[in-house]
Amino acid sequence: GLASGDYKDPGWFKHPEGTVAFEWKGEPKKAERAPSPKFDKTKTAEFNVVKPGVKSPHNNH
Repeated sequence: GLASGDYKDPGWFKHPEGTVAFEWKGEPKKAERAPSPKFDKTKTAEFNVVKPGVKSPHNNH
């Protein structure tokens, strides 16, 4: 570390190994898709949602 009252430039920061980003030079990997979720009609519900109206002269804003 630095001694008390020592304000000299400590030099360039050394990043820990494996923590600096770099440009990938190899072949891109094939993207893997997540499996589609199973659709089970017995476990679904249908909703009809209506936003409640406000009775005000500023209702159209």
